[in-house]
Amino acid sequence: MGENRRFHRFLLSIDIGYCKEHTKKEDTSKTKNVSAGGVCITTTAGPLERDAIYTLTFELPDSQEVVTVKARVVWTKNDDHDRALFDNGLEFINMQEKYREAIEKYSIGSVIEK
Repeated sequence: MGENRRFHRFLLSIDIGYCKEHTKKEDTSKTKNVSAGGVCITTTAGPLERDAIYTLTFELPDSQEVVTVKARVVWTKNDDHDRALFDNGLEFINMQEKYREAIEKYSIGSVIEK
């Protein structure tokens, strides 16, 4: 049975900053894929806490604008290729429309993950 997604994911590996709500500890990682509805990031110090809220900051390639958005962790799992890495799926919360449009515009012509 296939997954029902509202947004198409596209492969994109860029730097992303993340900070758990109500903490001051900021970390950085890489994205694995991005959509207008969320992002998958990899972590090495264990999985992110499910249902926790994080503030994310990243810049799309060829863009001068830094995207800052809150996101909720909806799933975590070990990376299929490297068991020391964890994939974390985060769903954007109340993303500004200009950021959503920038992601959709950038994704045109990008490789969509199947």
